[in-house]
Amino acid sequence: MNGIYATSGIYAMKNAGLRGLLILAVLVTSAWSQPDEEFWDVETPTPLEVYANDGYEALGYYCGNLASDGITYITDVFGTLRTDGYPHIGIDIGTNFEQNLAVRTPMSGKVVFAGLLEDYGLSIIIENDGYQVSTSSTYQVLLAHASSLTQSAAQVVQAGDVVMLSGGANGDWRDGNSSGAHIHFEIRKCSETGCRVVDPMTAYLPGQTQTCNWYQAVSDPSSNIRKARLDSNNLP
Repeated sequence: MNGIYATSGIYAMKNAGLRGLLILAVLVTSAWSQPDEEFWDVETPTPLEVYANDGYEALGYYCGNLASDGITYITDVFGTLRTDGYPHIGIDIGTNFEQNLAVRTPMSGKVVFAGLLEDYGLSIIIENDGYQVSTSSTYQVLLAHASSLTQSAAQVVQAGDVVMLSGGANGDWRDGNSSGAHIHFEIRKCSETGCRVVDPMTAYLPGQTQTCNWYQAVSDPSSNIRKARLDSNNLP
């Protein structure tokens, strides 16, 4: 099997490089997904329960640079096959070698995890039960590789609120599996049976009406990275 899309059926892979998660590639036909949305099924990483579902609902999203005080650009896109042969399940936003930039949440919600999360390093996960959204999905936003967190578990945050300071190059336990200063960003849609990670560049958060650029750069390499990934995986 090559790439994100499977021609039929379900394929399972054990990803030792991503905390031993079980990742499934599935044909994009589910009601969970929107047209042209790329996704992977993925178990929610420990120490979270598979489905936190705290009941918080809100309508609000922030469609802008997640680290608006700095120059940011995409350094890795969703679905890139890593050297170990397994996919990248979010996007990486480079911070131009800077650290401690204020990072904003793109979604209103409740913080369901804030702390050290294995390969992610210092991370925060925000959840929203999909207010006024036609699907039954619960949404989770994960932001990782922080230098420090500005919110704690059980706090309610609004879209655009600062939730952490960027890191990735601290040279200590906060970095997790990081090779430089950047933000790792995931969007998940969850049900009672598990979570699906979706491409943040094509996903719609509760209330979102257009795709968003979560970064700002004069010269943006993301299209070249994406093309290289598609070419290497023989995707359409």
